[in-house]
Amino acid sequence: MIHDAILALYKNARTVNGETKETIIVKDEKGNEISVNWENVETKAKELETAYLTEEKNKVTKKASAITKLKELGLNEDEINALIGM
Repeated sequence: MIHDAILALYKNARTVNGETKETIIVKDEKGNEISVNWENVETKAKELETAYLTEEKNKVTKKASAITKLKELGLNEDEINALIGM
């Protein structure tokens, strides 16, 4: 998520190399190093992770809701599994 956060915050960033605050180097299209505000990056990374987890939870909830509705329409487990690719 750190790389995604950096790319979201620094629109001129073209490369992000490294895995930790101590080793990450961010460069623009000309190869110039970009100075990174780590407090902002960490905040953005948390925002992105929360959004991702919420999206995943919503997918599970919507799938369960759809299965319930299909059952209410009279489909059995085999028919539902065939529809959703299980």
